[in-house]
Amino acid sequence: MKTYFFCIVLVVFFSCTKEIDKEKISINLNDTKDLKYSEIFQSFEYIYLQIPDSVPLINPVKLTINEFGIFVQDRDQDNLLIFSSSGKFERIIKSSGPGPGEFLNLEDFQILLDEILILDNNLKKLIKFDLLGRFKEESKIEFHPYNIHQSSNRLLMYFANRPEYKNFSIVGKNKNELSGMKKVKEEFIGINYSSTAGFLKDDLRKKIFLKLDTSYEVVIFDETGNIENEIEFDFGRYNFSDQKRKEFGLSPERYTYLRENNMVENIFSFLPLKSNFLATIVQIGLKAKYVILNEDLKSYTVASKFINDIDNFEGDFSPISQFNGNIILSKDSRSFQKEYLKSFGGKSISSNDFNKPDGIHQFYKKNEHDFQNDNFVVIKAKVR
Repeated sequence: MKTYFFCIVLVVFFSCTKEIDKEKISINLNDTKDLKYSEIFQSFEYIYLQIPDSVPLINPVKLTINEFGIFVQDRDQDNLLIFSSSGKFERIIKSSGPGPGEFLNLEDFQILLDEILILDNNLKKLIKFDLLGRFKEESKIEFHPYNIHQSSNRLLMYFANRPEYKNFSIVGKNKNELSGMKKVKEEFIGINYSSTAGFLKDDLRKKIFLKLDTSYEVVIFDETGNIENEIEFDFGRYNFSDQKRKEFGLSPERYTYLRENNMVENIFSFLPLKSNFLATIVQIGLKAKYVILNEDLKSYTVASKFINDIDNFEGDFSPISQFNGNIILSKDSRSFQKEYLKSFGGKSISSNDFNKPDGIHQFYKKNEHDFQNDNFVVIKAKVR
């Protein structure tokens, strides 16, 4: 993929892109079934992130896995930690200051072919590093987007409900031209949730996905950055209506209302798999449900529970990302240990299961003395 880097321009040409009609998908969250993991997944791989004492990881919010390794954004420290595919710590790109080649605020990042693109919202600039953490170049931008994605043809910027270019929540930039791509709902301006997922690239389909955080919408781009489709979920009686969103704003009463009515505030995650899609839906006050949509988005299954018939681990299943159609989860090591002991404590485990070299039991045995430290476990679910 050819990438571009942008410099300040004195004259900017503006254009607007006509919005397309949304594809509505009605979901009945009361019509559910239990699904076995083996119906979707082949296996699980457990990775222990080996974090040195000298490198704090306080609040990991965005995790990206690719063929180069594991990349973790620490929102508290504004650092980017880089691990090998096996979880070995390799390096850290630190928030170090406001000077050239430095950044203060790591708002978002993207892994390009052999480079790391970092967005600093405070300094309004994009900084490029190579995969060894060495500074390459930087460029000023005009705005403060929450998320960015460099496609093959333009830089995509997501502003959520805080528009800076006219009234657009999504803006594209190609050299010296800005394109408003999707308008914000004016009644929602200022109502922002903390966006961590941002743009998600699907290398299998050559698409880019963006889940909008104050709605049930997912925007789908082609690899050049043009909007190809928009889908919007409808959960019927469990919808958090636009009127109520505006009425409650970000007040504490909002959560009480949502919990009392088991409403869906937003989509937790929307992930492309190899031949279908997985949406994680949280009705406030209830356990998560999972919507598995066919490739054409016309039919679906709602799972109220996944039964782990692969390795019997009964931990929380909250997928956050994907790579090559496979699902990525992460959790702190203390939570993982607690879930492991709850799943297997006092139960008989066959010698074949216990001695699998790449299985969960050997993983636990190898790392059990480190689980009480402030570390993290990454789980890769290999999709059929």
